[in-house]
Amino acid sequence: MNHSKCEQQFSLLNKELLELHGQLKEKLKTIYFLQNEKVKQVQCSLNETDIKNIKYQVQLEQLNIKYQEENQRLQIAVELQQLEKEKIDKKQIEMENKISYLQMKQVETKEQHHLEMQFVNK
Repeated sequence: MNHSKCEQQFSLLNKELLELHGQLKEKLKTIYFLQNEKVKQVQCSLNETDIKNIKYQVQLEQLNIKYQEENQRLQIAVELQQLEKEKIDKKQIEMENKISYLQMKQVETKEQHHLEMQFVNK
């Protein structure tokens, strides 16, 4: 049941990542377009230094967008790793419980066998 919940969460996070990626791509396209238009509009009246500064700002904004996209991807990856760890921890607890149960059964069987042997020997 918990495994199914982890898979559902994984699916939702994956879907969210794809949606965020699509949104970021659209925002990037819009920013590139607007920035190119802005440069075209003012290019006539700007000197070369101003143009270089604007291009530098555009590059910084593009890097910032890429950084944000990578940061979101990493955050989702961390969340997925946490889900996987929780799944593994749950499996480990289940296995420890099974081992404890089997050890208890083994002790009960040994005690029962001992009692049976005492009874047979009397």
